[in-house]
Amino acid sequence: MLYKDTFVLSYDEFFLLLQQNLKQGYVISF
Repeated sequence: MLYKDTFVLSYDEFFLLLQQNLKQGYVISF
């Protein structure tokens, strides 16, 4: 469960960075 919690936290941080990048006008495609 510790690994899962860490993954979720990392995913949240990644999502915040993604939002910031979109605000700055960058286009990210996966």
